[in-house]
Amino acid sequence: MSYSDKIDILWDFKKLDANLGHKLLNYAYTLALVLIDAFWGYPYFGMKKSTIENELEYIKKIKKEIMECIGNYSYKYPIFERYEEMKSAKEKDNYIIHKFGLERFFWTLNARARWIKQYLDFPPPNIRGRPINKIHKIALLWAFEMKSHDEIPWANIIRLLKWFYERLKNTSYGSEISISDDAIKPGKKFTALKKKIKKQCSPIICNEDYWDSISRKGIFIPEYRPNVIRINPHSIKFNKESIEIAEEFKEDLISHIVKFKEGKKYYSMNVSRLPPREKLPFISFPSRENLLS
Repeated sequence: MSYSDKIDILWDFKKLDANLGHKLLNYAYTLALVLIDAFWGYPYFGMKKSTIENELEYIKKIKKEIMECIGNYSYKYPIFERYEEMKSAKEKDNYIIHKFGLERFFWTLNARARWIKQYLDFPPPNIRGRPINKIHKIALLWAFEMKSHDEIPWANIIRLLKWFYERLKNTSYGSEISISDDAIKPGKKFTALKKKIKKQCSPIICNEDYWDSISRKGIFIPEYRPNVIRINPHSIKFNKESIEIAEEFKEDLISHIVKFKEGKKYYSMNVSRLPPREKLPFISFPSRENLLS
């Protein structure tokens, strides 16, 4: 598809899917993850924000205490010839790491910290350092899908958001992507909305780390190795008071169900054998409208 084609919010599933290069499932998947605050790993495998923050602090503590302990040992028992002559703390640390063969150990700790930290850092704040809202998060991620030759069709991103909003506006979570009818019509309000989204997202998109993180997105195994599991979306069910995301992981189907009740979210997960794909709808809405495989 040429993303310069104008998306019509009245299109049915099949026409929209065809015009999106049969990637509507990917767009729905991203939308669902942002709505349940689960993008970039949380809460998969217990990777909650508080858990990640605690682990990052613990990694710092491990590194600091190891270097202090070995440094004190080297002062008390002069086992290295040049250690006491060094004035730079960084030089001393590098010397100890090399002499004790700790390069691999610290590389593993640093890799672990770097990979789990991306869950906290993505998406980065806007140009004023404030967290971006869910509409802007979705726009950021869809921009990666739609970007072509350095051009991002912001108008189509807004129209696609409106297409989803029309199907989710009567759910307990649909208001988070609310877009009025006036804001989608050609004119000052549409131009203003497009300008606002572009202003919030562009500084982040210009950041090379953003594109790098997007291209490496996956689920981090909670082991001390920087391995990433690629999980593919299988089906998305938007219910009136819940969202169910089914994902393919090897031979298994992992279902995450998030219920929205009184402003809170309740998570549950189920793992089963992967059924034949054609037996499940890719995407379904409360109206029972669905896109079949």
